[in-house]
Amino acid sequence: TKIYVANERSNNVSIIDSETKNVTAAIKVGRSPYGIAVTPDGTKVYVANCGNNENLGKTISIIDTATNRVIATEKAGFSPVAFGQFMAPLPAQPSFPAANFSSNLTAGYAPLSVQFTDFSRNAEGWKWDFGDGSSSAHQNQVYTYSRAGNYNVTLKVNNKNGTDSKLATIIVLAQPVFSASQVSGKTPLSVSFTDQSTGSPAEWNWTFGDGTYSTEKNPVHIYKKPGRYPVTLTLNETGNRTAVTKSGYIIVSNGFETPVAAFSASPSSGKAPLAVKFTDESTGAPTSRKWNFGDGTRSTAENPTHTYDKAGLYTVTLTVSNEKGSNTLTKSSYIIVSNALNGPVASFSASPASGKAPLSVSFTGQGKGAPTEWKWSFGDGNTSTDKNPVYTFNKSGLYSVKLTASNEKGSNTLTKSSYIAVAGISNTPVASFSASPVTGNAPLTVSFTDRSTGSPASWKWYFGDETNSTERNPVHTYNESGLYSVTLTAGGAGGTNSLTKTGFIAVSGPLFSTPVTSFSASPVTGKAPLTVSFTDQSKGSPDTWKWSFGDGNDSTEKNPVHTYNKEGNYTVALTTTSQGGSNRVQISRYISVTSENSIVPQKTVDAVPVTAFSATPAIGSVPLTVSFKDQSTGAPTAWKWTFGDGGNSTEKNPVHTYNKAGKYNVTLTASNANGNNALTKTGYILVSGVSDAPLSRFSASPTSGKAPLTVSFTDQSTGAPAAWRWTFGDGSGSREKNPVHTYNESGQYTVTLTASNANGSNALTKSRYIVVSSTQSGPVANFSASHVTGKAPLTVSFTDQSTGAPDSWKWAFGDGNNSIEKNPVYTYNKTGLYSVTLAVSNENGSNSLTRTGYIAVSDALNTPVSSFSASPSSGNVPLTVSFTDQSTGAPGSWRWTFGDGSNSTEKNPVHIYNKSGLYSVALTTSNENGSNSLTRTGYIAVSNSLTAAFSASPASGSEPLTVSFIDKSTGSPDAWRWTFGDGGSSTEKNPVYTYNRTGQYTVSLTVNNSESTSSETRSRYIIVSK
Repeated sequence: TKIYVANERSNNVSIIDSETKNVTAAIKVGRSPYGIAVTPDGTKVYVANCGNNENLGKTISIIDTATNRVIATEKAGFSPVAFGQFMAPLPAQPSFPAANFSSNLTAGYAPLSVQFTDFSRNAEGWKWDFGDGSSSAHQNQVYTYSRAGNYNVTLKVNNKNGTDSKLATIIVLAQPVFSASQVSGKTPLSVSFTDQSTGSPAEWNWTFGDGTYSTEKNPVHIYKKPGRYPVTLTLNETGNRTAVTKSGYIIVSNGFETPVAAFSASPSSGKAPLAVKFTDESTGAPTSRKWNFGDGTRSTAENPTHTYDKAGLYTVTLTVSNEKGSNTLTKSSYIIVSNALNGPVASFSASPASGKAPLSVSFTGQGKGAPTEWKWSFGDGNTSTDKNPVYTFNKSGLYSVKLTASNEKGSNTLTKSSYIAVAGISNTPVASFSASPVTGNAPLTVSFTDRSTGSPASWKWYFGDETNSTERNPVHTYNESGLYSVTLTAGGAGGTNSLTKTGFIAVSGPLFSTPVTSFSASPVTGKAPLTVSFTDQSKGSPDTWKWSFGDGNDSTEKNPVHTYNKEGNYTVALTTTSQGGSNRVQISRYISVTSENSIVPQKTVDAVPVTAFSATPAIGSVPLTVSFKDQSTGAPTAWKWTFGDGGNSTEKNPVHTYNKAGKYNVTLTASNANGNNALTKTGYILVSGVSDAPLSRFSASPTSGKAPLTVSFTDQSTGAPAAWRWTFGDGSGSREKNPVHTYNESGQYTVTLTASNANGSNALTKSRYIVVSSTQSGPVANFSASHVTGKAPLTVSFTDQSTGAPDSWKWAFGDGNNSIEKNPVYTYNKTGLYSVTLAVSNENGSNSLTRTGYIAVSDALNTPVSSFSASPSSGNVPLTVSFTDQSTGAPGSWRWTFGDGSNSTEKNPVHIYNKSGLYSVALTTSNENGSNSLTRTGYIAVSNSLTAAFSASPASGSEPLTVSFIDKSTGSPDAWRWTFGDGGSSTEKNPVYTYNRTGQYTVSLTVNNSESTSSETRSRYIIVSK
């Protein structure tokens, strides 16, 4: 029994269980509930709401007692507080039961535990039928379905008045789980699959990834081809399908041998065009063939015939394949095709072959043997590929021209040495210069000024004191006295011009004193033999002495002792010298020697003169007039002057003119009856030159032509040259004014003319002025060989057949070796097609002949045949595999590719596979005769140690459904990727995910580590209902 109490201030109605006296519920009603009335049948309660709220007050709330919910609210008058009367109870009606229930799950994977909750009315008894033959009489029941199926659940309720029932459906799905007896191995691989699903499904549908399937529960399947296969198990129970897929689950390697390529050809060498019949000799039942003939053509025929149209060395490749793999055999330089015809012969002419720059020359190609290509080299770095080019030579020179004529059979190169003679027109500069000052005392600083014409580009000065300069206007200091000749050489594109000014710079030095000679002797008289001691009494610090004793004897001692052995009167002279000059004193009859019985006379020695003089001026330029003044003492009575330039005088104070530049020694000898005294002043007079040297100029006709070339040279110099010196550039010269010279050999000749007179010289050089071309033809190369085809080693005798008297030979045999013999014998040790070149030359030119593909050397040995094994060929990562070479044919090198991006050049390598997969392995073996490649498709099968697996809880329920996913993978994954079937995903290991909409969702988990990847997909795994 229930009691309803209105709570005015709480705006609700409390429901009290009359037996327990507990409030079991509180029902929200209108504002300020005050009065309550109950219908006679007890199904409804009316509550008066007396509040003033427009919506909640002034109303009547009607409560359904069965559900304790407000089922209606009716408008009432102002402030209803109570009901005026209660309705009389109706006659009693029978109470019938009404069946109703709910379940926490309507679908899920077996085993599925479902909570059934009763919501029936007026029920006094309950009977549950779970649809699988099981039942229960409890009001609320938890029941577990162990088998998949669609189950109709029925609840029957009853009381004394009758019964009622309600039906609902529970869907139980089978969860697919399976395993395999082995997951990797060689073909044919037999795998036993075991169903481990829950829920006892009624049907199984397996797909094995190779296009086959099975409906057995635990099938056995044989994989016949290598590959990596996904496996899917789909379960069906009463139309409800669930599936799980394991990606790349079965890895099958190739268990069969691949085909082995082999072939032959006939013939394998010969002259073009060469038709060759190829025969496939492969083993292992190839189903397809690919030929590559090495000349850009291919074939897929079994035994093709191919024609080689051009000379060459052709490598042939055959690849044979079937479903088990492929094998490629390459025979290097297998087909050798030589040329049947000779190459072209080059020849050409030119017009004109000589002249002045710029010279335009028309060349005409005249090759024989149908050349298809021409290549000209004009000797100045430029070329042309025209047959008949016109070329302009812009600079003077002697040019060798080369023409190479070629076609597919070979080439021939003709070189005409010194063929084109081009004379220059460039002007040579004219050297000229001035200087200031040209005279003075040391140190004398002189500024030189270039006044050359003709745009010189370089200058070279020689200052006469062993120094030089390349400046245009140098300044030079002379530190010592002297008379210096200066030379300037001005250079330009056309040659050089050298101007020498003789004695141009006069530099006087400090005046050194000349010694004043004086001497005495003791005794000066006496009987023979008379020994006399001579004493030098000179002044001025002389540094040398020369005595003359008058009897034919002399001495260079300062104070000599001399013995006179015969009677007589002897004149004695002493000459002393120093840096400033010399002084000579001669005393007549100074020593008197008598016989033994004679009386020695008394002797008085009278003084001889002491010479001294001066000159004004002592330095200057030509013509220089000098006044000399005698300053001697000792009463000289006679004077004798020598001026150093060949002139002399006997005047006491003469005047003398110097007409040539120079440094002159002056001597004055003063005499009287007692003797004489000679004073010499060294370099006393300095006379510089001011007159210009001559200016060299010349012409020649002709300046170019063929040898022998006779050239007339004409002197055009100015400045009154008195002498000429020519050098013609070929080692000869002339001193004629206008010589004629013949050039007998080709070449470019530089001519120099040096014109000179008393004032100096001028040298003009014209570079490469005379250009003489050759008239002789060079040799023409030709040769033959005794054997042009054969197997290695092939010895070939070459014979020179060139014309034109070559004096040198150079052979190139096409394999990097050569010879300078006339008729060499050479051995080819390796297979190949060799082009041979002979270059011959003499002084008139050169010629080279190339015969393309002339010597054909075939192979005497076989190519290798690749084969190998591996152990093991399958297993889990990391898988270490030892490979063993089993090739034949003496390979010299190996190259392995392991299918995972790695390779090796070892003969028997060991390789570690770190990731799961199916790997094709290839081995290429090679030697000097060719190569062979063997590929074994899907040879190594590496399976996962990593296996993806997962569960979810709950796997079904009402929206929103929050599901906890649990990773159950094996093999230590370190990365996870979940896809939840509704567009959501996660990289967590054990994610929690909420489904917000109804549906059946497929869930996939992919796990990774450094070694492998594995994935598992469960179709319709999560079921979300309303």
